[in-house]
Amino acid sequence: MSFLLDSNTLIQGKNEAYGFDICPGFWTFIENEHQAGRLFSLKPVGEELIKGKDELAQWARKRGNSFFLPIDSATAEAMVDIANWVQARDFTDAAKATLHQGGVH
Repeated sequence: MSFLLDSNTLIQGKNEAYGFDICPGFWTFIENEHQAGRLFSLKPVGEELIKGKDELAQWARKRGNSFFLPIDSATAEAMVDIANWVQARDFTDAAKATLHQGGVH
């Protein structure tokens, strides 16, 4: 089974407890799990990250298309299921809008 990381996981990781200089093991873990075929992200996440001008943008550029996958039909279906689940819950309208605006965030 493989897992997908959203942009928030990577951005908050870099900005908080898992900064590249603070916890390089976090980034090594991501790379090792990716190489083992268990951890990926999506192309829109990569596109968002490389717009930055920081270490995370550089990291994302180095990962390329093998890490940041295009959205396939199974992923798109799962995203619809998640969106429907969120809509049916008691989240604030602002939180729901954030999910729908970002798609994969």
